Amino acid sequence: MDSSELPKLLVPYVSGWVILCLSALWLASELVRWLPNQSDVFPFEPLIATLSSLGFLIFSIIPGLEENDWGLAWVIFIIALGVLIWIMRKLKQRSIITSGLFWTVIIVFVLVNMFLFWNYDQINLRGTTIKVMLQTELDESTDNYATKTWEEEIAQQFKKDVGVKNVEIDRVKNDVNERLKQFLKHLNPDERHSSEDEVDVFAIDVIWPGIVAKYAEDLTKEFANKKFSEKFDPKIFENNKVTTSNGTKLVAVPWYIDAGLLYYRKDLLQEYFPNNDQPPETWKDLENMAKTIQDGERKRLKRDDFWGFVWQGKASEGLTCNALEWQFSHGGGKIVDTKKNGNEVDIDIDATTKAFDQAKNWINNISPPETGKFDDIDMFRIWRKHNAAFMRNWLYAYNESVTKHSGYEDLQGKVGVALLPKGDGQKASHASTLGGWQLMVNAHSQGKEKKAAIKFVEFLIDKERQKSLALKTGKVPALKELYRDGEIVRQLPFLDDDDDNPYLKNFFVSESIEKVQRPSTSTGDNYTRISEIYSDKVHYILQNNVADTQKAVISLKEKIQRVLDSSKSVDKSQ
Repeated sequence: MDSSELPKLLVPYVSGWVILCLSALWLASELVRWLPNQSDVFPFEPLIATLSSLGFLIFSIIPGLEENDWGLAWVIFIIALGVLIWIMRKLKQRSIITSGLFWTVIIVFVLVNMFLFWNYDQINLRGTTIKVMLQTELDESTDNYATKTWEEEIAQQFKKDVGVKNVEIDRVKNDVNERLKQFLKHLNPDERHSSEDEVDVFAIDVIWPGIVAKYAEDLTKEFANKKFSEKFDPKIFENNKVTTSNGTKLVAVPWYIDAGLLYYRKDLLQEYFPNNDQPPETWKDLENMAKTIQDGERKRLKRDDFWGFVWQGKASEGLTCNALEWQFSHGGGKIVDTKKNGNEVDIDIDATTKAFDQAKNWINNISPPETGKFDDIDMFRIWRKHNAAFMRNWLYAYNESVTKHSGYEDLQGKVGVALLPKGDGQKASHASTLGGWQLMVNAHSQGKEKKAAIKFVEFLIDKERQKSLALKTGKVPALKELYRDGEIVRQLPFLDDDDDNPYLKNFFVSESIEKVQRPSTSTGDNYTRISEIYSDKVHYILQNNVADTQKAVISLKEKIQRVLDSSKSVDKSQ
């Protein structure tokens, strides 16, 4: 039973108890008169009144009553009021109560029920329509169909369970940078054309909390208690908290997580490395294995379109994620030092130069010459056609890889998933860019729409919906407890932490394995500019447009520092 139905059900419940007490009093007084000699007529009227009150109580707990229109409660109230007046008159005639008490009870009864109806009207969400922008994309992408279908099913389920009139799903742009611009137009009151453009719930990228904080409803009251936050990865949950002039604000709550991982063809590793078919530990290992498999497959297939390693090289947020993994895995830092309030660049020149030079040498050797133009879909298409041995991608790619598609040979049983390789040297480590999507409520939503929006967020992150999301779309739920769920592990075996999967053991629940956060929350509105500078410069290096990578990295560091210094100057002037 939904909590929003409680006030309505209290009408027959309260009415039943009030009438039961009074009718029992009436029945007792009549029985006292009747029992000694039983000469009078048996007191059927108070008995009927008592049974009627019991009927009200039973009616209030009937399963499924909450599906009835709340107008039924008004009918019950009018009937109950009539019964109450009848009983009170009988009690007054018997001199059991006074005239003053008669009117007092009637007035209190009416006022209590009016309060219940008013309270119900305040929290009742029936007839409310909310608009949401989640992951249903404008154009078909690799996992859009499953996501679109799931969101439509969930919207219908929410309508049925909560009773809202409608959940309108607006489509979002595929490119995350374009999507952010799309969201900001809906969020900024000055850019909205009408109230119809107002969206109540947004699925925001993990890097956006600092950018959209001023437009977000503070969800601290509903979700920031320790018992709730412990259900999620602490890095992701804390990432959604933004410090404002009014204190810490919980901008959003985790919906599903994402991370950059290495996908590999298990069958090809077994064929070309029968004595050691484990995925590469270092980037150098990957280069050697990718080249061996690439040369062998090209010879076997008698064509040159098979590649050792595919990845996202287009100047975009995707390249920022890839390059940050290379940089950090060589001990080169996190672009901006988040521990220093986002005011200082964190780029080790030598380590970062080594990482970028290594990646530059992949192009045309183990990666396609067009890599600099590849977005997520382009490079996944090569992988899906069985034309790559290794691929760096997000978590959605596993489900898409093993799902049967028209025109593609099945990859079921041939796909392995591992941590991305690490660099060389003492500071080298495995690194995976932390991704994922969070649920945010628009602060400008009003009244029942805002209440319904918060309830919709609660609905999406409960255990049942989180499990459904994983099973039907392949997305990794934010609730950590589900990483041990048998059905989900069978669907997404890379979540399993047994000894057969040592390279991902405890990755999703352990805090010791580095999931690298982009410096978005600490840099706020500056992050978009910093990411553009970073990805553009890396793209420039990868295209062999510089003779000296180290000078380009120094220039990159200086440009980012100027953005941070400019932000500090603005803060001081304010």
